[in-house]
Amino acid sequence: MPRPSATVLALALAAACSAVAAAAEPVQPPVPAPAVAAAATPAPLSLSDAIALSVTVIGVQLADLDRDAADAQTRVARADLLPTIDATGTFNRARSAVTRGTRDSAPVLFGPANTWDGRLHLGQQLIDSAAWLRRSAAVAAAEVAGEDKLVALERAANAAANAYVNLATATALVEVRRQDLAIAEDLKRLADAQVQAGVAESISGTRAATQVTVVRGTLLNAQQFADQFALTLDRAIGQPAGTTYRLSGGVDEALATSDAPRAPAAA
Repeated sequence: MPRPSATVLALALAAACSAVAAAAEPVQPPVPAPAVAAAATPAPLSLSDAIALSVTVIGVQLADLDRDAADAQTRVARADLLPTIDATGTFNRARSAVTRGTRDSAPVLFGPANTWDGRLHLGQQLIDSAAWLRRSAAVAAAEVAGEDKLVALERAANAAANAYVNLATATALVEVRRQDLAIAEDLKRLADAQVQAGVAESISGTRAATQVTVVRGTLLNAQQFADQFALTLDRAIGQPAGTTYRLSGGVDEALATSDAPRAPAAA
């Protein structure tokens, strides 16, 4: 049976010693990463800002690309009606030898002679009904694509405005429910104090506790609706899901802004 070499034994012994030393060293706890703020700083957002951001949604971008493609098709169709121009040029440099007198006489060289040849061709089709029809169809398609973009912009703006108003309403409702909960908790503390003082029956404290539970449930329901409307607003204005907003205007201001006359959208 072959015996292991001294080099292999030395490497194995060194690896074993390293493993023992590493096991003997105290394990350092991992350095905790900087704590991420539980809630990011809310971004201020007004109704006009939401409508301005609505142009970044995928529907508007696709409509914009369709319009650009239709415009390119219009330019291609128009190119069939333009005149054609073709230019060619050649250059030749040559020498010629001419023999005079007897056969044994030396030839006489002429040149070199430079020859230039340039030609320009200009053509125009006078009658091409198929090209005119293709151009007309391309122009009509471009106009339709432009109208589709306006429709996409209008839909995106309406979706953003509705989502903003719904979120503003839900946020206001959450604040109202919080105030209701604070009042219900104050009434519960008052009822408990009266029960302990013996000036009220114990059923009063039970009723107050039940009212607190009911109001807390309505608050949770309002917060759920607010979260749903916040996600809807994220999709409507093309922002990452979970973005927190600080609505710069209340419901009344949002409704007043939405009812104000607006300038027609640019194509």
